[in-house]
Amino acid sequence: MLPKSKRATSSHIDELAKGKKTLSGAFFTMSVRFVKNPLEISRFAVIVSKKVAKTAVSRNKLRRQAYSALENKDISLPAGMTCALYAKKEAERAQYADLSRDISELILKI
Repeated sequence: MLPKSKRATSSHIDELAKGKKTLSGAFFTMSVRFVKNPLEISRFAVIVSKKVAKTAVSRNKLRRQAYSALENKDISLPAGMTCALYAKKEAERAQYADLSRDISELILKI
């Protein structure tokens, strides 16, 4: 699991709406924004709606898999980036390796 210090909170997600860059992959859509923060770290959030996965168990599983994929990547983003990963409907049936690959491709696009 990604450490709590590197996870974005709801207030960080609200800031994303002000001006963002949107990237799309096979299983996730990523919104990215540079925000100055005093800690100078990049923050991530994974958002899985009820439209994507009906049950809480499947939403949490998908969220944990995405956070795990983020933790296992050597993320070299500029300091102060806030990123939100929005799961697509296809992500519910995808394997972990496919999800991890899609997240890696999105990070490389930044």
